[in-house]
Amino acid sequence: MPVMRLATVFGVASRIMSVTTLLLKRLTLVVAIIAGGYNSLSVFGQQVLGLDDALIQTLVPADANCCRLIPGDQLWVISTRQSGESCACSDPEQVSVQVMQFVDCHWRGSTWEALQRECAQNGDLTNLIYVHGNFTDFGWSLRRGCQLYENLLGSGGARGRRLCNRSGCAGQVCRCQPVRVILWSWQSEREALPPCDFWIKSDRAQKEGARFNAALRDLPMERPVVIGYSLGVQVILAALLQDEAAADRSPWRVALLAPVLNCDFPAYLCQTMSLHQRVESMVLFTNCRDRALKTANRAVRLRTRSTPYDQYHLAARLSQLTSDFRQYEIGCESGGKHAIVHYTEQSTVQVIVRELFQQAHPQSDGSLNGPPEDQGQDDQ
Repeated sequence: MPVMRLATVFGVASRIMSVTTLLLKRLTLVVAIIAGGYNSLSVFGQQVLGLDDALIQTLVPADANCCRLIPGDQLWVISTRQSGESCACSDPEQVSVQVMQFVDCHWRGSTWEALQRECAQNGDLTNLIYVHGNFTDFGWSLRRGCQLYENLLGSGGARGRRLCNRSGCAGQVCRCQPVRVILWSWQSEREALPPCDFWIKSDRAQKEGARFNAALRDLPMERPVVIGYSLGVQVILAALLQDEAAADRSPWRVALLAPVLNCDFPAYLCQTMSLHQRVESMVLFTNCRDRALKTANRAVRLRTRSTPYDQYHLAARLSQLTSDFRQYEIGCESGGKHAIVHYTEQSTVQVIVRELFQQAHPQSDGSLNGPPEDQGQDDQ
């Protein structure tokens, strides 16, 4: 009984904090609109909030402009943070998105139409879409996206110098195939105390999957690489279940790291017959030592009074739903730290994710598969 009363108190307090945070964000948006910082238009079934460059510089932390982008690569962000939770998330016309592109060492405002046009005109670029996890505000979503790019595909010291061994590449950072990285930034900043914050975000992540699915359906991409981390895994899996039998869509190559699921989602997953048409290949990185995953399991147990559907249950189910599925246990390599930067510094993750990119371009020389020479540490 005391545990139930405590959970009830936490639930009420978390909802108050959530409503207060949402009201403050709405007030900020209204002020920005009045000041002329936003311009709104409807294009390709989605409401797009365009941002003026001057306003962007006030929203983006200075160190988020430090991404070391290799010439030829592209870095974009799609943000649904202004959508809130009041919309009918299954209806793409109710989705409000912000689009930005990293150009000349700065984030600059763009449009959904520009991103669509870029994907259609430069179809040779391999597309990577990254969905972050919980406790991530807008600034950190940009930072972590840049760090993931640098660790896996970018110019992170010796890693970048080993990405291409062709003649003419000596002494400079280059890659055999340019990439377009798109960061999916969703509302996941801290809103309440645990475990209530986890319950709020896991529910939201499942709804976010409909937005993610609707957006990618409107972008002309061939065989994109989709990476999800922590609760970002929930967003991706929920998106895949939106139209699991859509044969007219290009299949995804999916990498899932440190998966966390909403406690209601396994029931939907068990009803799914197959993901063969939506997923070309899928890899799942599990970690038996990850402390945050253990905390999430305790939160689920507190809410449901039953055994959590953990990362290993998920691996068993996904192996039945996809024709090309691989699981990698990296607990001994990664340890208990729960951070995307830390995960993407592990050689196993780097090699396997680069293999997903090589699948799109089998004519390449395979230089993306070389392991990194150094291993860094992330303090966040």
